Amino acid sequence: MYNLDINFLRDRQPNQSIDLNRDFVPKKEPSLADKIPLALGTFVFILAPAITFMYLKNVQASTAEVKTEIQQIESEIADLGNQNKKIDAVNAELDTVQKETTALVGVFEKIKPWAAIMQEVSDRTPPGVLVESIQQTGGVVAPASDSNAAKDAKDKDAEDAEDAEAAEATPPPATDTTGINLAGVARSYEDVNDFVLFLQRSPFFNRQQVHLNEASLTSFPVEIENQDQLPKNATLEIPEGIKFTISAQLNNAPASQLQEEIEKKGSIGLATRLNTLERKGATLK
Repeated sequence: MYNLDINFLRDRQPNQSIDLNRDFVPKKEPSLADKIPLALGTFVFILAPAITFMYLKNVQASTAEVKTEIQQIESEIADLGNQNKKIDAVNAELDTVQKETTALVGVFEKIKPWAAIMQEVSDRTPPGVLVESIQQTGGVVAPASDSNAAKDAKDKDAEDAEDAEAAEATPPPATDTTGINLAGVARSYEDVNDFVLFLQRSPFFNRQQVHLNEASLTSFPVEIENQDQLPKNATLEIPEGIKFTISAQLNNAPASQLQEEIEKKGSIGLATRLNTLERKGATLK
């Protein structure tokens, strides 16, 4: 192995020196163009937090404004809800009043104007007819339940059974057969027939349900006044009359439809009630 020793100092001249001024490179001052990126960076560094802060403030302000608007809207909705409740309460009261009024109208509509009916019979009685008695007949008849029909309906298929149950749930209306029986005497069969025809033409009676039930000869009821003052040999021939009975069923039309005729016959009470209900806005049938 060989070792090589080199001494560089030994080869250098003693008077040799290093020129520092020659080897040093002077540092240049940064120009304005060099400072622009630094200025921009500094500006962005300062401005970015400010912009972020302002944006957050605007978001907070907008959020608070939206919350205020939401609260205002919720308050208005609550007020509207209270108003709706009041409106519903008023509507419920109106419905109750309307139902009560309808029920009251229904009561008056079903009232039979007996005073007007008696006057009608009197006005339509021919001169040769004497009515001795008037009796009320019939009345409101509830519909009879048909058990056999219901049983047959249940034996059908499911759809027919449902229809039958729905029909059973809504019972048919009751039938009003209210009428009068007239009994009396007439001078002739023609007078009796005329009486039947006159009653059939009356708006208070059901034209199809006015019938002559009986007509037969009978002694005409004549009352003789001061009979003791007649001569002893005086004889009176009393003609025979016709004894009859007539049945007439009342017309089931509402009283409001007969209001004009009721007023003509002098039944002021019912007519006044109907007029009062009509003035107050009640709907008559």
